[in-house]
Amino acid sequence: MDGNTGVGDMDGNTGMCDLDGNTGVCDMDGNTGMCDLDGNTGMCDMDGNTGVCDMDGNTGVCDMDGNTGVGDMDGNTGVGDMGGNTGVGDMD
Repeated sequence: MDGNTGVGDMDGNTGMCDLDGNTGVCDMDGNTGMCDLDGNTGMCDMDGNTGVCDMDGNTGVCDMDGNTGVGDMDGNTGVGDMGGNTGVGDMD
């Protein structure tokens, strides 16, 4: 929970489950990584870039924002679209 690399780093460096602002798996800040919850490319990106499970506004699988992807929960084309566009399993 400081500022260095490691697993479960909640600060500002590279590592797995980084909750700050650097590259890593499960990055909840603003850099590339898997499960990025901020604003960069990665898997499970919850911000605004390309990735799997993107919850923001870019292309990816499980996009929860406003772009094309599988499991799109926003308003664009995709499989399992929960927003407002064409797709399989559209809930809108």
